[in-house]
Amino acid sequence: MLDWMYSEEQLFADFAQDIRYYLFAHQEAFIGYASFEKGKNPHEHHLAKFYLRKSLHGQGIGSSALTQLVDLAKSEGASEISLRVN
Repeated sequence: MLDWMYSEEQLFADFAQDIRYYLFAHQEAFIGYASFEKGKNPHEHHLAKFYLRKSLHGQGIGSSALTQLVDLAKSEGASEISLRVN
């Protein structure tokens, strides 16, 4: 599954559909990432992926990253954010 979801071909297909990836950094190290896209209506965004290094869970870092993504969505006119949990 990882080979398919994160292949160079798939990432370029995501970029062509305006799916954006954001890397999270903490103390000069990459610690996670998110995938975010505009929804089908102009007031909706979709958070497709949200990963944070497990050793950093419970420290408020994920909450801070999520807050920044929500602020970004709001700045782009979104009033709703959807999320699918696997």
